[in-house]
Amino acid sequence: MSSIDIIVLGTLLKKPQNAYLINKTLSTSHVREWLKISEPAVYRNIRMLKEKGYLIEQKEKIGNRPVKKIFTITDAGRKHFDDLLIAAADSPVRIESTFDTWISHLNHLPREKAISLLAELKEHVIQRQIEVSGIFAAKGNELPLATRSILDLQIRMLKLVSDWAADLYDYYTGVQIPHFG
Repeated sequence: MSSIDIIVLGTLLKKPQNAYLINKTLSTSHVREWLKISEPAVYRNIRMLKEKGYLIEQKEKIGNRPVKKIFTITDAGRKHFDDLLIAAADSPVRIESTFDTWISHLNHLPREKAISLLAELKEHVIQRQIEVSGIFAAKGNELPLATRSILDLQIRMLKLVSDWAADLYDYYTGVQIPHFG
């Protein structure tokens, strides 16, 4: 399943547009932040979706502006979008983080270095909580329901990760005894 394909096709279901506007939508809706989707990846996926017949391209020229490639989803693209959503709903839920790998290898570091890294993790999680909460507070009412619900999920998950990181730090520093689950 490709999250980028779902996002591109879903965006084009609303209205035909060019790749620049799709990327702008990802930035203004903050989708790019939690899905780690680069601008080049959007352009690459649009090209692949077009090659597979899921999109058609029309060229548009307005005045002296450069020619724009406007993409429209095809019937096959709509079916592919539906199939991707069904496959995603049928898939097991996985919650992964960018720090899973290094957490699992902390025991290979000197204790003080591991504690230092855990302190940094705690701080980064707190900073991210502040950022996401700030976005939600500043733009919550302007954002689509789906975006608001994802930001709400991020805030809740960050609270959980913050509590977990604090506990793990306390375990490593000997403040408390581990009790998982």
